[in-house]
Amino acid sequence: MAGILKTAAHNKDHPKPIKIFQVGDVTVFDKLKDVGATNHRQLVALYCGATSGFEVKLCFLNIIFPNMKT
Repeated sequence: MAGILKTAAHNKDHPKPIKIFQVGDVTVFDKLKDVGATNHRQLVALYCGATSGFEVKLCFLNIIFPNMKT
């Protein structure tokens, strides 16, 4: 989350809308696993513009979750 906010701050002077996404792994300690940790993949998307951009967000969700009913 901090990485995408930093990227948005550096690009605030660019023409709007700004569309950014980031995918990353987070390692969490887990005593139940043999190796002592598990990885969780996280996805974050950011849309900055003068309008709400609902159709952009809905299209993004339909791509990520193709079986989701709208």
